[in-house]
Amino acid sequence: MIGQQFGRLVVAFRDWQHSSPFRPYAPTWLCLCECGRLVMVPESALVRREREDCGQCGVNGNLRIE
Repeated sequence: MIGQQFGRLVVAFRDWQHSSPFRPYAPTWLCLCECGRLVMVPESALVRREREDCGQCGVNGNLRIE
């Protein structure tokens, strides 16, 4: 997974600290967004394309700029 790109996110490394001990088969990854922010994303959200950016890209106040 490391180095793979999903939308605006590039997988940097596995976040072992935030992976659930009850679900070790569902890892969490620390990803770098194109805007420069780091975000933790479950692997399932990456693979299913449910999460493709940090959620803050282009945000000005509470309005998202498209």
